[in-house]
This record gives sequence, C-alpha cells and structure tokens, in this order.
Amino acid sequence: MAHHFSLSYHLVLGLIAFGYASASGVATAEEPAKKPSSYVAAKVLDEEVRLRVISPEEVEFNRAKLSEKDFARWQAGSRWRPLVSQVSHLVMSDWAKQNDVQPSQEEIQQHFNEEAKKHLQAFETEEAKRHIAVAVGWAVATSSEWATAKALQAKYGGPIAISSFGGCVSIEGRNHLVKEYAAAGKIHFSDPELEKLFWEGIRSPSVLDVTISDPKRVSQHFERPPWQGWGARTAKWLEQNADLLKASDVDKDEESAN
Repeated sequence: MAHHFSLSYHLVLGLIAFGYASASGVATAEEPAKKPSSYVAAKVLDEEVRLRVISPEEVEFNRAKLSEKDFARWQAGSRWRPLVSQVSHLVMSDWAKQNDVQPSQEEIQQHFNEEAKKHLQAFETEEAKRHIAVAVGWAVATSSEWATAKALQAKYGGPIAISSFGGCVSIEGRNHLVKEYAAAGKIHFSDPELEKLFWEGIRSPSVLDVTISDPKRVSQHFERPPWQGWGARTAKWLEQNADLLKASDVDKDEESAN
C-alpha cells in the first residue's frame, strides 16, 4: 500500500512538473531545446572566451554573396579576430594587474570623472547625460588599454596598433605575453583547430586599423594621456550635435507617451 502511494505521489509530481514546464515555455520532448548562440573557444586562467556560433548555412550564404577577398575578410572577422582579441585582452589585463600598471583603472576613471565635472555639467538633457555616461565608460576602457600598451611597449619595444575607436596594442608586448601565458598553461583552447587559428592570427600583420612602426610616432602617441582635454572635446561635440540630441529626446518622450 505504501509502495503504491509512493508511485502515485511521484506520478502526480511528475505530471505537475510537466504541466509547469509546458506552461512556462521550458523545452519538453515535443519542443527541442534552442541551440546555443555561442560556444567556449578558449579559457584564459579561469575566464571563458566565447565565440558566436556560425551555421553552415551562413557560411554558404556569404560565400555565394561575397567576393573571394571579402569572404576571406568575413571569415577572419568572424573567427580568428575575435578569438585573438579576447584572449589577448584577458592576458594583457591580467599582466597589467599583476605588474601594477599605472595609472590604474580606478585612477583613470577618476580622471574622466573630473573632466566631466569640469566641462560637461551644463549638458542636462537626458540624451546628453546618456551620451556622456557611455562616452566615459568607453574612454575608461580604451585608456586602460593605452596605459597597458604604453607599459608593454616600453618593455618590449616595437610597433603599436591603434583602432579608430581608441584601442591601442603593443604588438611585440602582446605576442610575448600570449606565448608566455600559453607556455605556463594559462591559456587553453577547446580544440586544435581553434588553437591553430589563434596562432595564425597572432602572426597576422593586420592587428587593428592602423599600425605605427616609426619610433618617433610611437613615442608621440604616448606623450599625452587620453583624458587630457577629453572634457573640452566632448563638450564641443555635444554643442555641435545639440539638435540631434534634442530630437532623440523628443522621440523617446513620444515613445513613452505611446
């Protein structure tokens, strides 16, 4: 009797769970689980590096649509570039922390906060405030890269790569560190093909938008910290785009009203 009660009890629980799963949209036997949009390509220390899943259909679509050169560029942008970028970023960020690279991210944040307080308090619209918040966040991140690149370039020399969005990489420094971290077992790839792709990417001369090799120009790039004059430059941009920001605020107000 007790055994019969136990079976009935668990059967009822199972039916309740099944009903809840169906009602809440949880995948059941009749509803296949959604395929993941990304996968773990590598690990740096304990941090996962994830890449976007690219379906065979997407590959074939782009192969048919793009020229051979553009298809190769698309493949690079979809696979080895993000892999190299993410792994390198984690390695260089860890190195900066371990070596107490100055200024720290907290100090850089304070520099930008002071610039914003000095030059940007007059911009009080919601859209301007949103723009300033995003600009500060982006500037702090790229300035931390700048500080790390400066320290690595001073140690290892060689060219630097910069992007139109403010990123900066010491190429020799980056390459030395990823080899050092890999040899120490601090970088692990999920399969040999991705590992091969990574090292091919590291050897590519194409790093960011522009590579600067001339020592004088490299030195000039590190003369003025990115936060110097940032507030005045941002204020000028906000003044020049006041109408655009105002229109954006109006659009958001109309959306809220609807």
